[in-house]
Amino acid sequence: MDFINNVIPVSELKKDLSKIIQQLRKAGSPFLITQNGKSAAFLIGVKDYQEQMKRLKLMEEIIQGEKDLSEGRFKTQKEVESLFSSWKQPK
Repeated sequence: MDFINNVIPVSELKKDLSKIIQQLRKAGSPFLITQNGKSAAFLIGVKDYQEQMKRLKLMEEIIQGEKDLSEGRFKTQKEVESLFSSWKQPK
């Protein structure tokens, strides 16, 4: 991702926050905030943040699934089918 056009110092952020938020909504790409000439933070839109959190959660669940599989915490297809068939039967 190229941030060359969206780099702003923290002093400008403080001065023109409302304007910068409007630009963020319009452009849809994040801003790199600098402080004393060094990268300090990113300012991203709510939708982008939410999408990133969904991706992160999915990645964490995949990692947990791989760990469970490697540690033998899983059921075979026959075991799952057996569980489902027992749930379908009236008591």
